[in-house]
Amino acid sequence: MVVSMQNVIPVGADDVAGAAVQKALEFAARKTGCSRRSAVVSNLTTRDEWALGYLAYGLARNVASSLAELDDNVREAYVLGLEGDGCGSTSFPVVLVLSVTRQTAALESIVAGVLKALPRALAERAALSSELSVGFVDIQVIETEDIGKKRGLGAAIRSLWAPALKVWSR
Repeated sequence: MVVSMQNVIPVGADDVAGAAVQKALEFAARKTGCSRRSAVVSNLTTRDEWALGYLAYGLARNVASSLAELDDNVREAYVLGLEGDGCGSTSFPVVLVLSVTRQTAALESIVAGVLKALPRALAERAALSSELSVGFVDIQVIETEDIGKKRGLGAAIRSLWAPALKVWSR
């Protein structure tokens, strides 16, 4: 069987990271009431916890959506670390957990590429410092059965104390 490459659009990790950061900036601007991109970037550079939290949530949601488009095994996505203290405080890195029907080397490769590209995109587009952009988000891939059996990160997702926030679902 020969597959035509005519309609295939190459997608790079830099493209995924850049688009996710751009959409996350727009989301953070809307949620913080900033009318201009420069205003939300200013809030981010002064480490405004609300702006950082909204950026992290939007980034996780957009990265999950992009990765799910590239791999049909992705079923759901959760965020750990955004619970904060009720005063806008968020811990970093925020962990994006992708729940998959089965782990594949292809998805692991894509995730590794996106993780490598995200700090650069965050520094360029969101003007985050290099120390914060490098440790801003982490992506972990787990199998769906781990959630049901409460194994590893699957236990954290179903935690009664600090449950994960679902950001995407197929």
